[in-house]
Amino acid sequence: MHAPFVILHDAPISAALELFERNGLYALPVVDGNQDLQGLVTREGLMAGCDGRSAAGIDPRCVGDVMLAELDVVGETDTLGTAFSLLMDGRSPCLPVLDWRGHVVGILAESDILEASGHLAGIHCGVAPHPAGR
Repeated sequence: MHAPFVILHDAPISAALELFERNGLYALPVVDGNQDLQGLVTREGLMAGCDGRSAAGIDPRCVGDVMLAELDVVGETDTLGTAFSLLMDGRSPCLPVLDWRGHVVGILAESDILEASGHLAGIHCGVAPHPAGR
């Protein structure tokens, strides 16, 4: 599970793009002022939503205008099997993880589940370095 980077629903699209670039993120949970989940925005979704830029090159819209509002989520006590099943349904590119209050405590992607499954099975998923000079 990744650390819970989140963005406010009324944040400008430029702020989300900056977060994506600076942190190498794929998706961001979108929250309101109470930290309640409102949706999810992906890098791809932002780029698709940026075709309405102003003459100055600034997009006046906010993240809430381009977020995915219909998405699957998991609770922090749900199993990896539940999360994997939801991801395989394909409705959400990743899953926000919520605590009992509905606040985002993390985000799960397929790669997180595969890594955790490998560790549970005793499989090391590291990549060996190439020998020098090759």
